[in-house]
Amino acid sequence: MAYYLHGYDLNQWFRDERDWRELFELKDQFPPGSAYKSALMEDDEIAEYLANQPESPPANPDDPIPFRWFDPTAQRLTDMIDLLVKVVYASAGNDPNAAPTAPRPVPKHVLIRRERKRKRLRNRVSQLIPGAYAP
Repeated sequence: MAYYLHGYDLNQWFRDERDWRELFELKDQFPPGSAYKSALMEDDEIAEYLANQPESPPANPDDPIPFRWFDPTAQRLTDMIDLLVKVVYASAGNDPNAAPTAPRPVPKHVLIRRERKRKRLRNRVSQLIPGAYAP
């Protein structure tokens, strides 16, 4: 009986027809809610090991969201959150268009454009106020 994972026959690894490193790379690409990653998070030995490790710093909310986690379901949920926040703003008598939006992944080219714009603005401010951005 063949066991398939993303179109791969898992028996190929057991018969030494594939390199095991490929399987480890494949399992690292599973989404956070996959059965594999859920099983890891619920494992007693792993939980005990992680509990003994020093706490990691909190995640930076300004870090970009990876595109691989932003599937159509996440897109729809994010849109629903935005609509709910607008409803709350409107029911409080505020302008719903002023409501903040939920974070979304930002393409790399947009980040580059923002950085270029920021540099141009800093250069112009530096010309008006010498030493404004000096280290």
